[in-house]
Amino acid sequence: MDFSLSYVLISVFVSLSLGQEICPSPDTLAPCTCTDGSKPTISCRGIRGRWDIKATFDNFSSLIDSNIVFEELEIIDTPLFEIPSNAVSILKFLTLNIMNNQNLEYIAPDAFGATRNVTTRIELWNNYLKNEEPYERDLFEFFNQFPYVRTMIKYCIDCH
Repeated sequence: MDFSLSYVLISVFVSLSLGQEICPSPDTLAPCTCTDGSKPTISCRGIRGRWDIKATFDNFSSLIDSNIVFEELEIIDTPLFEIPSNAVSILKFLTLNIMNNQNLEYIAPDAFGATRNVTTRIELWNNYLKNEEPYERDLFEFFNQFPYVRTMIKYCIDCH
């Protein structure tokens, strides 16, 4: 196991064993939620209307210790058309779960900056990801950013 990944995992277990609360007040992450506990999770699900994912996570990231590693980030059933560059640039997650986003056509390769050396599982399915001409939205560029991913759940380009 890589030294940096070992360090990050140790910091997660130490902070959890000390009972440290990770999540600040709920309004700092709205419309998403943060759950403390043995598996701290950020959940962005069932969001309706316009949502600026980058603004949400930029605000929240300034309040979180950059050494914290969350168990999971859920982006489920949202109105997003794309997850842009540096949308979630500082936070780290063991699992990225991106599913049932019927408008989601693109995920920038560098959308999840700091987590790239921590994430071990990506669940990506039932989204409407595209790579139409001129073929500049290659999803494999996104996957290649995660050298420690051991489990990848298949995705579906058009599951309708």
